[in-house]
Amino acid sequence: IHHIFGSDELSNFSKPLSGLSPAPYLALNNEDLNELGLTNSDKVILTINNKEFELPVQLKTGLPSKTVGLPYGLKDWAINPFPTTCLLRKK
Repeated sequence: IHHIFGSDELSNFSKPLSGLSPAPYLALNNEDLNELGLTNSDKVILTINNKEFELPVQLKTGLPSKTVGLPYGLKDWAINPFPTTCLLRKK
């Protein structure tokens, strides 16, 4: 998921702009949140490419069902390659 601040590589090198970048999170639509028994800001553990990440959940309307969204381009936090499959569990 692209953000005005943080997704552009140059904004990560500007101190005033880097402070406006979001923290890493995992986005889900409302249907998937309900199905998984999660609420906005619950913590989940995402396993992707054999690495685990503990992330807060954020509701993102318009995100397709059975799809997770992750912020793109954040400094010191990158997960590649996309698209891929992942495992998600509640913390």
